[in-house]
Amino acid sequence: MSLEIISLFDLTKEGQSALIKKKNKQINRLLSLSKSLDSEISQVMLLSKDPVVYGNILRNTANVDELKKHSTQGVRKLRNILWNKNCPAELLEEYSITSDSTLEILSYISPNMPLDLRKNQLTPTRASKLVEVNGNVGDRVVRAYSLVMNNMWMMDTPEIWSSTIKRAIAGMPSLTIEQSEKIKKSGWSGWKSHAYHPIKKGLDIYGIDLDKLTEIGSSASDLAALESNEFTLSHAKKILNRKHSDPEPNVISAIFDRFGIEAFGDTNRYSGTRYGSAAWLNPALLHIEGIKSSEIEDIKETVLSLGSSEEFWVSFTHLANEWEGSFKQLSLAVKNL
Repeated sequence: MSLEIISLFDLTKEGQSALIKKKNKQINRLLSLSKSLDSEISQVMLLSKDPVVYGNILRNTANVDELKKHSTQGVRKLRNILWNKNCPAELLEEYSITSDSTLEILSYISPNMPLDLRKNQLTPTRASKLVEVNGNVGDRVVRAYSLVMNNMWMMDTPEIWSSTIKRAIAGMPSLTIEQSEKIKKSGWSGWKSHAYHPIKKGLDIYGIDLDKLTEIGSSASDLAALESNEFTLSHAKKILNRKHSDPEPNVISAIFDRFGIEAFGDTNRYSGTRYGSAAWLNPALLHIEGIKSSEIEDIKETVLSLGSSEEFWVSFTHLANEWEGSFKQLSLAVKNL
């Protein structure tokens, strides 16, 4: 098992520091995606010459001053800054109308973008340009869902938007029969997620038992389940391992945001590039396909065993590449040295 995958787990500052000392490009790239990255480690990684590493840091840092400081240093940095949930409204407004469609859509899916500006500027033509990008269907779908989920007012007029945006509207938990009929009358409406929507059977989506909700196969039921405070890791795995209907990319990303890599052990191998599309929302998803539950459990126990001991972590990372047993066995060996 590769040492790199440990970078995606919640680690102590000592563990993160030991991994950085390896000076391994892939380890640093994965570690820079961690939502639990220590602030001091984050500052060190922001000085990296690797654009992927400092881009990931800008995407997640809570330091608004850093965002403003780097906002004039090229489009690559700017895209990561606009991804950041702490991005200042003035930056979002500045790039809400530009020649770069990525910068534009990031402005419109940010909660910090003024609502009145979004409503005034996000016309059907502009929305279509932001969503109907080149690439596979999943790339368009994940953008459409993100746009609608952050601009629910778009559901008031479902018939005026592009086909992919209609698909996202049809997959929202709050969809009404009237909205569903408007979508149907305006063109194609046969997406599986829409067909499985509980509203089409006259059911209240929020009145359905959580276990049954995760079995339905509509993104609407998946999203409604994710809203519940009682939604567990077990429910997440039911969605990810469902046989009759693959979860939409935005659902996959939401599950990762909630439970991390732990939800993805032994999950289904999805058709097409579903993980790749979901990775638009969370790049860590590019690196987890095929991971086994046994590997996840081994790493969890290893991280717990090594704890906050810098000495243990340094020894562990130094020996890991030559070790042929499990990481848990190596952590015990290191502690016994």
